[in-house]
Amino acid sequence: MSLLSELSEQFDRLRDEVVKSPEEGDLLEMPYLVAGGGYEQPRDWDSFFMARHFAERPGNEDASHFRNWVINVVKVYREVGQTPDVLPVTSGRVGKADEVVPVKPFLAQAALKGSPGRPSQAFDWVKEIYEDLVSIVTQREETSQDEKTKLFFWKNAMESGIQNCPVLTNLPELEGAYLACDLNAWLYEEYKALSEVAWAVGNALDAARFATTASNIKIALQEHLWNPELGAFDHRKRDTGCFANTVALANFIPLYMKLGTTEQAEAMFDRYLLNGNEMMTPWGSRSLTRTDRGYHNVPMSEPYSNWAGPVWPFANYLYFMCLSTYGYHREASKMANRIGRLILDDLQACGQMHESYCSETGNPMQAQFSKEEERGTESKKVGYVGWNLLVQDMLEIVEEVEGKTAPDASAGHQAAAGKSAAVATPAKSEQAVAQALIPERSGGVSLEDINKAFLPNQQKEEEELY
Repeated sequence: MSLLSELSEQFDRLRDEVVKSPEEGDLLEMPYLVAGGGYEQPRDWDSFFMARHFAERPGNEDASHFRNWVINVVKVYREVGQTPDVLPVTSGRVGKADEVVPVKPFLAQAALKGSPGRPSQAFDWVKEIYEDLVSIVTQREETSQDEKTKLFFWKNAMESGIQNCPVLTNLPELEGAYLACDLNAWLYEEYKALSEVAWAVGNALDAARFATTASNIKIALQEHLWNPELGAFDHRKRDTGCFANTVALANFIPLYMKLGTTEQAEAMFDRYLLNGNEMMTPWGSRSLTRTDRGYHNVPMSEPYSNWAGPVWPFANYLYFMCLSTYGYHREASKMANRIGRLILDDLQACGQMHESYCSETGNPMQAQFSKEEERGTESKKVGYVGWNLLVQDMLEIVEEVEGKTAPDASAGHQAAAGKSAAVATPAKSEQAVAQALIPERSGGVSLEDINKAFLPNQQKEEEELY
């Protein structure tokens, strides 16, 4: 049985665990997605990317989760005047206004994806909430836009979702200090989607305005947020113009949104993402470069999760899509298989998954729970599921690219494979990226094993690169 088949069998068992229905008296009115484990409320980018997984099930596509999330966010906005990143299921769980972390910019994209086929009648549901949707998406123009560059900034690391980002921090005195390469890439795609939504509901003026905003973000991001010395997109201080000189998941979001040139992508992949001394491990790529002074693998969930080193399956999904988009198909395939094996090993050992894994040993780290779920008529133990479901998508895309899937594969994955194939740049086998000598997992792998497997100078002359 293939890795994809084994993993799909496990996910078929777990997938329904993330779908919840509101109960009488709840603030939310539509079904919603939760990550499982100790997460009982719908979270913004978790909901968006889980919805993507459901929408791309071959032969069983379901875009309703995009639509439901948007409707629930707007409902909370209308009821309490806030757009929190974590939606309160009941009214009693709404936080104070000054404590609320605003929703990340995925709503317009979800509205677009929640209108499959996109005939005009598919947007009837959007017409009812259009003004609220525009207000929510554009609110950062008032609160988080730099006057000089017209680029945007996160107020703190919590707002970004990469909650212990070594650049942004959560210190009040450093609020809004950096123009953020990930936020501007997310917003570029968000304004593009909002333009399409505006056009679909018959507002041509809005459509033109939002398309112009997207274009301006793209131009300014390329002008201001490429760090030539680092060889990567980078956060940049608003007051001094100094770059952060840190490479982590956030730096790759412009590539995920196809905002980098081929040369820029090659530089970031070869110098960081595929380099075992920086990001690559036998189990996938790290969330922060290993040489960064902020790098660590401390297990933590309070006051936030650890994005400063561990391997996150979700981060590797984003890396995988970057590699695929820029033609690095062999490397993308290897990444999918590494993270897929990591997840399957965890499921077979624990019956559940974890949200992140130690990048030095591959051992589970965070967000496995054995918590009784009390809201239903039956109590049962629920473990973490969440956006780890995207690992199945990665393996399915690999099979499509390699021509091994059936002709009726999902349109979403066909599109992803088509975009990848359309890029003329092949994987760069001549680059100095050593072939990985993956050790067998037997309860953990030592740093010595990792170094032998991944340091660029390890047996370069003797080994065949690919």
